[in-house]
Amino acid sequence: MSASTTTLEPAPTPASAPDCSVAARGGAGRRLLGLVLLLGILAVVLFLSITQGTRGVGLGTIWQALTDFDPGSTAQTVIHEMRIPRTLIGLTAGIGLGLSAAVLFSVRDNLVRWEARGTDVPGLVAATASLVSATIVIAIVVASRPDAVGRVRRAARPFMLSGLVYGISYACLYSALDRGRVTIVAPLVATESLFAVLISIALLRKSERIGPRLLLAAALVVGGGALISGFR
Repeated sequence: MSASTTTLEPAPTPASAPDCSVAARGGAGRRLLGLVLLLGILAVVLFLSITQGTRGVGLGTIWQALTDFDPGSTAQTVIHEMRIPRTLIGLTAGIGLGLSAAVLFSVRDNLVRWEARGTDVPGLVAATASLVSATIVIAIVVASRPDAVGRVRRAARPFMLSGLVYGISYACLYSALDRGRVTIVAPLVATESLFAVLISIALLRKSERIGPRLLLAAALVVGGGALISGFR
């Protein structure tokens, strides 16, 4: 009686997992590229702030004003005493205000998204509750001032429509954060600066001073949001 021979087959080799390190390096490269682009745009804006004005100056004059300042030169004095301090003050104020606004808006958006994920309350209902509570607080503050009724009547006609639009925009924002990610919704909301400038051109061109610099600033705001969203 012969014993049966059993042939053992080698175990199948598991499929190789995706190389996470390659994806991580690719994401880091995109973020680095986005940072380089933003720094390049900032450098261009700083350069224009120093060189452009009622009177244009050359790079040689700027270099002499920085390295070998001549008080007798009007161009160097303008650069050394006005344009460079103006640029530095604007850069410092812009960074401080921009970071403050970014922190406040990001905290708001992330809190709304965090609450939306932990509750079954629709975003529209949450926005309505938020606006109603804010309205109550504002009503209490206004009622504590003298001539509250007269103030409300005078402000109702010019600001009622803008208040309704503002409330609808917040309802849309809360609904968007209830359905989408903050990293997608927030950059889209940042395009409001560009739309505000475009609407001002159409409706307020006689009272608003809208020039190439304002258009460039609005485009940079929108472009920064697009870079953040595209290279995150």
